[in-house]
Amino acid sequence: DLLIGIGRKIKDNLEVGLALRYLIKETTPTLASTKNGSGMAVDLGALYQHSPWLSFGAALQDLGLKINYPNGTADNFNPNLAVGTSLLLLGQAGYYKSDDQVLTGNLELGKENENPLLAHLGVEWWPVRFMAFRLGLDQAPKNTTETSSNVTFGVGVRASNLTFDYAYYKNESGFLNNSHYFSFGYLESLPAARAKPPELKHFSDVPRDYWAREAIEALTTLGIINWYPDGTFRPE
Repeated sequence: DLLIGIGRKIKDNLEVGLALRYLIKETTPTLASTKNGSGMAVDLGALYQHSPWLSFGAALQDLGLKINYPNGTADNFNPNLAVGTSLLLLGQAGYYKSDDQVLTGNLELGKENENPLLAHLGVEWWPVRFMAFRLGLDQAPKNTTETSSNVTFGVGVRASNLTFDYAYYKNESGFLNNSHYFSFGYLESLPAARAKPPELKHFSDVPRDYWAREAIEALTTLGIINWYPDGTFRPE
């Protein structure tokens, strides 16, 4: 996919976004042949920050999506709608104030094509600063009327700049085996960039005790006012 997007904050607590996507799809009608199709789609999104601990979001994807193939055929797709919310229950900015623990919850409801309404739920709890516990529920379609509810859980560990994450995904649909995921990471703290202050211009004919010396040096350094070619300012 090729993506071009733009976002804008229209209020202090409301952001909207738009994305234009160019998609290339490859299908294999038979074992001996493949066909490539392409099309354009528009995605719309909005994020509303109700409070420091509660936010809501919505996305409408694949607006106007139509994949055209060289043989003149085309596939039309219905838009996909997803809405969600994020809750910071425990934390410095949470509903319940805590400097030691963080507890967040996320819920997303989505509707894709002819599939039934699907829910995705996740909870993350940091009881201590170096360890997190995660629990989730991921619904997947079995057919156009039935869904499977897949449970996932995991842990995360941070030791200095090192991280380790593990997740287990129990698949109830019967199409895939249960999965285990591992990841290791390194978080590098980059020093804050410090801008070097400009070196002020000094003039031999502007004494240190002159009443306007600081203003003259600042304005000439910024190029707002000029000085004489011989390097003097001649304030009087």
